[in-house]
Amino acid sequence: MSDLAIKEDNKRVEVAFNQSGVQLRSMDEMGRFCRAIVNSGLAPSSFQTPEQVMVAIQCGLEIGLPPMQALQTIAVINGRPSLFGDGALALAMAHQLWGGIEETHVAETNTAVCKVWRFIRREDKTPKLTLRTFSEEDAKRAKLWGRSGPWTAYPKRMLQMRARSFALRDCFPDALRGVGISEEVSDYQPMKPARGREVASNLVLPDAEPESIVDLVQDIAVLSNQIKQEELL
Repeated sequence: MSDLAIKEDNKRVEVAFNQSGVQLRSMDEMGRFCRAIVNSGLAPSSFQTPEQVMVAIQCGLEIGLPPMQALQTIAVINGRPSLFGDGALALAMAHQLWGGIEETHVAETNTAVCKVWRFIRREDKTPKLTLRTFSEEDAKRAKLWGRSGPWTAYPKRMLQMRARSFALRDCFPDALRGVGISEEVSDYQPMKPARGREVASNLVLPDAEPESIVDLVQDIAVLSNQIKQEELL
């Protein structure tokens, strides 16, 4: 039995409903709801247990998504929750300072362009523009172009999602609250622990202790160069 199972009295507390569906008011109600989702067989494949469903729902509630929408919008990648691109757009569009979006594609350079507008104050008449692009050249530089999967099957769509991700995250960080966008996060390399902290999987730290100040300076220079290379990917 799941650790989330909660002892219940013989008399169940009725779960409230309204036009928006189930209203979860306690951990008991959340637990029963999550177990029902898992037992129904309709939970997304990345959520196999009531605990995983609960974490996804809680993450969604914190950024303004109702329970079932959170399950359909949140993906877990490398152990961290992220939002599908359409879900991130929906959150930004629901923001009170939303000013609009325009997505285009420049065929000559195979570049996706995303323009997002945001009002600085509600009484402003002209919103501020945030423009971000992502091109085939950018994808090649990041070693994404031609990679098996979506980058091969739907390259134009992936360019669009990258440009959208950059624009939404820069323009509406308070709406997304640090949650990544899955189409972007899925391209990141997995992280692994090294010397008690997280580093990129292809970042190599010196194994031996430096024998002198000269060795220390050389090791720092090598490590700094590796970090710069990681930031370019």
